[in-house]
Amino acid sequence: MTKIAYSESESGNVVRTAVVPANRSEQARFGTLDSTIIVVILLCFLACIAGLIYYPLTH
Repeated sequence: MTKIAYSESESGNVVRTAVVPANRSEQARFGTLDSTIIVVILLCFLACIAGLIYYPLTH
């Protein structure tokens, strides 16, 4: 993947473009700990929603 870099002269009349390789480190990568935390938060959220639906139906 590539990016386009722009450079402009001081007078503002000339714009130079160059195609440069993209920095792969900008991409977000989730590790094992991050994935586990996301799953735990989603499960807690779903449990809360299930409780809000289930409780009124039984009481």
